[in-house]
Amino acid sequence: MFIVFVNDICDVVPDGVTVKLFADDIKLYSVIKNTLDRDNLQSCLRVIFEWSAHWQLNLSPSKCSVLHVPSIRVSSYCSYHFNDVILPNIDSVTDLGVTSDSKHGYISHIDKIVSKASLRSKLILNCFQSRNPILLAKAFCTFVRPTLEYCSVVSSPALKKDIYRSEAVQRRFTKRLTVLRNIPYCDRLAYLNLDSLFNRRIKSDLLLCFLAAHADVSLHRLAPLREKIMLNCTRL
Repeated sequence: MFIVFVNDICDVVPDGVTVKLFADDIKLYSVIKNTLDRDNLQSCLRVIFEWSAHWQLNLSPSKCSVLHVPSIRVSSYCSYHFNDVILPNIDSVTDLGVTSDSKHGYISHIDKIVSKASLRSKLILNCFQSRNPILLAKAFCTFVRPTLEYCSVVSSPALKKDIYRSEAVQRRFTKRLTVLRNIPYCDRLAYLNLDSLFNRRIKSDLLLCFLAAHADVSLHRLAPLREKIMLNCTRL
């Protein structure tokens, strides 16, 4: 019902400004080529404020911010205000759990998820009394791996150092399992019936490409496709 109540906000946004809604969050963006584009974006903020006042949905300017994504290096940026409150310019923003910066980079996001996943890995090893490697591996897949793989098709590490840092979480965890301590990483994964995180990201990317090329694909057809991709990545 809330979505129905706020959905008409898209109708009041002027041309030239794109609006994206998710729950009670709204994102606006526009290509700024001249002062007219800047004024148009500012007028959009004014219209949204008037719309929110009309429907008695108070907005929070303190939670709003501006992220500039320049095509070239710019020494200064124009400022925007919302109900006489100047919105701060930020270098990075977290959107639906993914942190990106003004260069479309995800270094800070990778830093965050690697730190969080490493802490969870240590907690599993410290809190579980059982030393059964299969049980601990299942706990890792349940509580740690989703943190590293959340929205990986968008924020997948591109640099070798970031790929290694992400993989090192699983590498260190399996290394601390008593019976697997002295065998190579690939053999540890085979024993636990796990894939490397790198291969799993490849599979996710391939699935996304397939879905983009076949938008009408039904869910029951994805299972054999996933198995086929797993076999191909294993051969790699």
